[in-house]
Amino acid sequence: MNRLYKILIIVIFIYAAGHMAYTFYYESLQTSESKTWFFSAGLAMFFNALINMIHQQLKIPVTRHYAIVANTSLLIFLFVLSAAVPEIQVYVFIMLMLAVTVVSARVAMFRKL
Repeated sequence: MNRLYKILIIVIFIYAAGHMAYTFYYESLQTSESKTWFFSAGLAMFFNALINMIHQQLKIPVTRHYAIVANTSLLIFLFVLSAAVPEIQVYVFIMLMLAVTVVSARVAMFRKL
């Protein structure tokens, strides 16, 4: 379970880096404001992965709660986003975040046993 959690965290980091890099190549973003919003979504993914990495490394209750809250919040946001932006990359990220949310909660439960 721990190895799967590490792999999922790495995939989120890669997804975030790709999202931030794509900001500079996405021609549909005309204004600097829209580019900033798009880039900030990549930063949100990056910080979510960072929170999960800290949770995976420290193994203390406070990081467990932060990780579960951050994962659940991002997952809820992605469900809302999928209604506005029905694209494949959103659905893929929903599946990824669903897996991370479940694994982070299960890793936390197994530590208590």
